[in-house]
Amino acid sequence: MAKKPVKYYVVDAFTDSAFKGNPAAVCFLEDERDDKWLQAVAVEFNISETCYLTRIAHNHFRLRWFTPVFEVKLCGHATLAAAHTLFSYGLVDSDVIEFETLSGLLTAKKISTIDITNASNLQSGKAHDGFYIELDFPVDPVTDINSIESETSQISGALNGASIVDIKRTQNGDDLVVVVPSGSAVTELQPQIDAVVKCPGRGIIVSGIAPPGSGFDFYSRFFCPKAGINEDPVCGSAHCALASYWGKKLGKCDFNAYQASPRGGILNIHLDDQNQRVLLRGKAVTVMEGCLLGIDHKCWTYAYGLTLLGILLRLLGELTRSSKISPRRCSHYHQFLSHSHPTANLALSRSYLNCSRDSSSSSAPLRHCVLLHSQLDIGLGEAFVP
Repeated sequence: MAKKPVKYYVVDAFTDSAFKGNPAAVCFLEDERDDKWLQAVAVEFNISETCYLTRIAHNHFRLRWFTPVFEVKLCGHATLAAAHTLFSYGLVDSDVIEFETLSGLLTAKKISTIDITNASNLQSGKAHDGFYIELDFPVDPVTDINSIESETSQISGALNGASIVDIKRTQNGDDLVVVVPSGSAVTELQPQIDAVVKCPGRGIIVSGIAPPGSGFDFYSRFFCPKAGINEDPVCGSAHCALASYWGKKLGKCDFNAYQASPRGGILNIHLDDQNQRVLLRGKAVTVMEGCLLGIDHKCWTYAYGLTLLGILLRLLGELTRSSKISPRRCSHYHQFLSHSHPTANLALSRSYLNCSRDSSSSSAPLRHCVLLHSQLDIGLGEAFVP
């Protein structure tokens, strides 16, 4: 039996203006779809996150999030986009929605107004009508890292020589939190994305104190090329870690935050330290709607395979240019690629590649790299030998 078309909306989150904030595709599922199809659709949209809603009860939904590369456990802006769609189109009869996710039960609440002072003027230049949505998320605690001087130098180099005030690591997201001297330093940052890929952790959250008179407490940006997103325009989940960090540094629990990406985004945040929860508040704007036709996932597999192939070749190229591959980096690549196609069961070795080197020279290039066969439907390459 043919699958029903899937209704979708594209929503710009954490903004009150179209084409700003962070876009997310919100798809409503009436039929079961396998993970290959879900991932292939995310590749087709090719934006930072595509989310899928399945109704359980009238105001209770199952929610999943996919980047163009893999499924993630938590995504703030796509949750805001999903809630905005449900509220805006009258698809729920309550001001509170519950989502069952890989991060547990999350709630979204419709609220009429919050105290953002004049912060939104930075983005839109005027007040806009509309409602706010409050997301109730778990705190992502930040911890000290035992970084050696060479790692700090590597991270600074990836951020184009930026001065670093502090470095932490998020407990849940496995991201680095890198604090720079000022909000201006955050805005002016021009990272070297190829170098960011080589840094420890999943991605790099950069943050600094906002300029006086801006109406904000801190600025941030988030670089995550390992997830297929060079720069996330506005990342709600990153602010679950930033709230934890700045709460301790500034001695407060309420913040106005600005993500200083080219698209920009505004978040109002409350840190409930006692219950280890973060309330993220923001607006959203619907910019597109349509239908995905009832196409079987095999029609999408070739496009997805090419995307994955490009990622593999990029990582392979990096490895062949470098004779020193740390166990940590190999382990992270293995974890990254193992999740890049959830249902393909990539038969990767522990360090992702079997590599034989010229033992007589530590600077010798990689001689032979064999990528173990991937069980994708399209038979994505059995071996790459430079």
